[in-house]
Amino acid sequence: VGGAATGLMVEAHEGRPTKVEGNAKHPASLGATSAHMQALVLSLYDPDRARGVKLKGARSSWDEFTAWAKDEFSTEKQGDGSGLRILAEQSSSPSLQSVRAELSKKFPKAQWVEFDSVSFDNPRLGTALAFGQPLEAHYEYDKADVVLALDADFLGLDSQTVLPVKKFSAKRRVSDHNSEINRLYAAESNYTLTGAMADHRLRLRSSDIGALALALARELNIGSELKVLSNASDASSRFVAAVAKDLAAHKGRSIVVAGPRQPKQVHALVALINQALGNTGETVIYTTPVVTTTDSVAAIKQLTADLNSGQVKTLVVLGGNPVYTLPADLKFKDAMKKAASTVVLAAEENETWAAAQWQLPEAHIFEAWGDARALDGTVSIQQPMVAPLYYGKPGLEVAAIVAGLENTRAHDIVKSSWAAKWGATAEKTWKQSLYNGFIEGTKYEPVKPTADIARVYASIAPALKPAPTGLEVAFFPSHSTWDGRFANNGWMQEAPDPMTKVVWDNAALISQATATKLGLKNGSVVNVSSGGYGSDVAVMVMPGHADDSIS
Repeated sequence: VGGAATGLMVEAHEGRPTKVEGNAKHPASLGATSAHMQALVLSLYDPDRARGVKLKGARSSWDEFTAWAKDEFSTEKQGDGSGLRILAEQSSSPSLQSVRAELSKKFPKAQWVEFDSVSFDNPRLGTALAFGQPLEAHYEYDKADVVLALDADFLGLDSQTVLPVKKFSAKRRVSDHNSEINRLYAAESNYTLTGAMADHRLRLRSSDIGALALALARELNIGSELKVLSNASDASSRFVAAVAKDLAAHKGRSIVVAGPRQPKQVHALVALINQALGNTGETVIYTTPVVTTTDSVAAIKQLTADLNSGQVKTLVVLGGNPVYTLPADLKFKDAMKKAASTVVLAAEENETWAAAQWQLPEAHIFEAWGDARALDGTVSIQQPMVAPLYYGKPGLEVAAIVAGLENTRAHDIVKSSWAAKWGATAEKTWKQSLYNGFIEGTKYEPVKPTADIARVYASIAPALKPAPTGLEVAFFPSHSTWDGRFANNGWMQEAPDPMTKVVWDNAALISQATATKLGLKNGSVVNVSSGGYGSDVAVMVMPGHADDSIS
């Protein structure tokens, strides 16, 4: 999820994967999985998966594509690679990184762009703002007595792994009469799983979270000169005062966390608050990020502009469905057509597949070799459970073909890249890593950053003023289809949303007060639009939802 790996154990019967569980030894799983991970089994057997290589819709083969690629991705054809673009989802694969390095040697001006429609960029961009370097924050919920979640559904879909659920719940277990459970505060617009678990919850528009965070910093005497929340409700002011008092009484044993929808300035402020509370190094641990930290929205806008201006000669899309998931106003499908050659690797014959010249079937993760890092840096070797059912290949192999590597088999790329690091113990370590599900000793060492509060405030305070009044809209991943990739998965489509119980549909969630003000009721169909792009969607009145906000 977002490039971060979770360790799974997959049960098989007669050579066919049948059940997914978490790997109890893996640091990002501890034996747990999510619903989306469980449903990967059904995606494997999906009869609508892409079958076989096609060229402009006509049947072709991997041999024909490889022969074309050998010519197309030659230095004679591509030169320095200034006309080559690769669009991929975020990945933490060390082996893919090594293939990218070879690609950069061959085509120094080629550009590799990463984009996920459900983005976890902002937390890392926030630490870059706070500390001068992008860092990954790890929240030790099992060590925290007080937790404040600012628009952060860390017990739901705002976490890249299931680890926060495991750690938070550990602090809620009472083993004897001396046990004390943690206390959870939440401020959010949508009513989430984390909000439902909270001991104290404040309904607040997502766009007002930044002002609330500033008010909290002022209450904690971190930014005492700031004047914020001047038009706040009494409930907000009482909430800030109570939370500040509780956090101050639990320095080094508390956590403040913001959700991925919040801008980088909020995340920078949260990092400062945790630092001032003495949480850094105790309940908040920082490490080097396992994925490249960029503003992916800016990168994808630049890619689209390059396509429209004719700068892109060859576009390669490795997985995902960008024509469907990219912002509608980019009109990425039209931009794709302006490249001389387009290659798309896709799991299904989706919108992006239909817009491509070369259409390649992607192997399911249970069919392919690979590797990836967990958020803490721990590397897992991904080993297949079954041979590709529909002649698919993983992104690693297609990237190797583009880079012109002599050996493009994923197994060989992964094993050789690690064997070079292990030396004489390579074979033994390889077998042990496959047995454990991860490579021992690959976890990143913690980083202990410090931030200049005055410098950071100067850059973030202007961006965190109270938002204008009126309606806001906030977008959330789906508990059933995520970003749409599970839309053809019957298990997920039939799983009720844990909060709304909606099945087989999407809804615009609003509060009762907002519904009354707009003259709406459950089932009313409204058009939610901005800048000429919108969607007709049914309204659902959600108890506990913030006023003047649509989820």
